[in-house]
Amino acid sequence: MLQKKIIKNLNLRRIRHLPTNISKLYFSIPKIILRLFFKFNLWHISSYRHRKYAISIVKHANAKEIRNKALEIGCGLGDIIRRLDYNTKVGLDNDVQVLKAARFVSKVFDKNKTDFNFYDLVNSDTLNEIYDVVLVPNFAHAISSKILKKKIEHIFLNNLSDSGEIILDVIEDKNLQNYRNFHSVDYLSESIECEIYKIGEFKHSRTIYSISKKSNHL
Repeated sequence: MLQKKIIKNLNLRRIRHLPTNISKLYFSIPKIILRLFFKFNLWHISSYRHRKYAISIVKHANAKEIRNKALEIGCGLGDIIRRLDYNTKVGLDNDVQVLKAARFVSKVFDKNKTDFNFYDLVNSDTLNEIYDVVLVPNFAHAISSKILKKKIEHIFLNNLSDSGEIILDVIEDKNLQNYRNFHSVDYLSESIECEIYKIGEFKHSRTIYSISKKSNHL
């Protein structure tokens, strides 16, 4: 009966959304099982170890000298924010079901807990706290450049510590399907005095950038 429930839950008619090799499938099994109980969107099941850009973000953020507060907007299950070595970690998302799953995982498996809360970058009120790093990966392509630019500017001016930085990804190949918006980091940051650092380039034309107040890359 459990096997039938798993097969039904995976929705095999949408097989293109599932991991494509045995390794990816194997490491996605815990999330597949978690999805049986929390019913979050299917795309959240991809494993952390197979997302090189996520590993790169964690490595970069954990290399900062000052690591008091970290925030991730669009945290999903918390694969990135949960792995950060910061005194305080906050994960925000607009998906109630994935937040429930993230809270469960953090409560059961993490020594240094992450605080997960509901937040919609476009429609929610502005943030109030000051952070050493603000992560905005994975979903910026769903927001228009004009709106994203405004949000990045506000976070940069109001929510970063003196040595803080915003880390975000940009999809640059406009020929790719399933992406609605393609951003320019130069456009997003043109109205603020900042330093831009390219953390890395990854598949699907994804580039990870740091927009910082103070250079940490010398």
